[in-house]
Amino acid sequence: MRSTRPVTLGCTALVALLTATLIPQPALGAATRTTRKGRNIVTTTLSAATKAAAESSVPASPGTTTPPPITSAPKPPPLTTVPAPKPPIRILVTALDLSSGSVVAPGAQARAAAENEKGGINGRMIEIIGCNTRFESAGAEACARQAVDQNAVAFVGSTFVAAPAGSGNPFGVSAAPFELPPLEKAGIAWLGSFITAGGPEATSAVAFPFGSSVVSLEGAAVAMVNEGCRRIARLGTPNGGDSFQKGLASKGVEVVFDALTPADPAPVIAALSARNVDCLYIGGAETSIRNVILAADRAGRSFRYAWLGEFVSTDAMALLGPSIDNALIVSNTPIGFDTTDPTVRQFRSELDQYYPGQKYANGLAPWGNVDLLIQVMKTIDGDINAASVLKALRSFKGSTKLYGPVDLTKERANKAYQRLFVANAFVYHVVNAKPVRYGEPLNLSALLDAS
Repeated sequence: MRSTRPVTLGCTALVALLTATLIPQPALGAATRTTRKGRNIVTTTLSAATKAAAESSVPASPGTTTPPPITSAPKPPPLTTVPAPKPPIRILVTALDLSSGSVVAPGAQARAAAENEKGGINGRMIEIIGCNTRFESAGAEACARQAVDQNAVAFVGSTFVAAPAGSGNPFGVSAAPFELPPLEKAGIAWLGSFITAGGPEATSAVAFPFGSSVVSLEGAAVAMVNEGCRRIARLGTPNGGDSFQKGLASKGVEVVFDALTPADPAPVIAALSARNVDCLYIGGAETSIRNVILAADRAGRSFRYAWLGEFVSTDAMALLGPSIDNALIVSNTPIGFDTTDPTVRQFRSELDQYYPGQKYANGLAPWGNVDLLIQVMKTIDGDINAASVLKALRSFKGSTKLYGPVDLTKERANKAYQRLFVANAFVYHVVNAKPVRYGEPLNLSALLDAS
């Protein structure tokens, strides 16, 4: 028979038993803390917040790193749309031909570059499309078609092409009759600064010519008479005699000798001497003009010479020296050698900055036409295209850098030249082989409109 013995517990075991039996235990997974107060052990249940605070207050053991608190990732910036670049404003500019390394129409290129550096027009850059006509009628037409194909807003032309075979004209004819038909069909404006007598560029609804051989020849004749010439001869192209004689007749003077500029000037110089000619107008290219003057020098004859525009370069003038002192140069616009003119100074400065090394000759007119287009395009509200540019040109009235005041809303009374908006002739004297502006431009509007 099993005996029953009382179980004796020690104090510590008794406390533990009573604690387990009478004191609620922490929930499963709850944190506890056990401490001793005197001889007693106290177990405390910790809340999650208290546990986190307690853990953060415990110093890290040497050699350990406390990981940083987990934070949410920053929100990415909102997506932005980058605007597509605006399409360029294209202007086609023609040139006669190109030498090695040359730039097509550097004057026009320089004017566009200067404007683009300022931000272009309404954020659109100006692009000059250079096109070489190669002195051919087919080349001129091809340039016009290129302007249409490449969505040019305007066409700056007015160069020359070879005359038809058998015409007897070695100097060429205007390229405009070959350029205008594609441009008229597409509604693209044509700008030029030197047109031939009675050409379609003087009547076409899309043409804006600002000078003419007619005006230049009439101006040369008037200027020669104003300078005291009385026995005047003309050597030039077959289609310029009427205009030259019209200018003389307006001053009561007749030409005493008129012929084509000769390949061999010697016989002509003898004929001029026999007629006691005192002043001689020479038309044609630089080589032709220079050959006539040198032939006169060899014959011991001297004349007061006259020619148009920039056909004789400053280098050639320096070579001819005293033989051309006091010669007359007549031009529809200021010439690129005239550094007394502020417009010419701007042209030369921009050319030197953007296309250094390019020649100044024959670059001023395209520069001026592109400048006029820029001025007109800045007046357009809305899209700049061929149609809006043509409309803006037709309503333009104001001052221009190269041509002075122009009114493109009024056509000329002479229907043969109804689109010729400028009829000025600038006169220069050659002094020490350099051109010097002489007086105010001649306004030949009344003479041009006279029947």
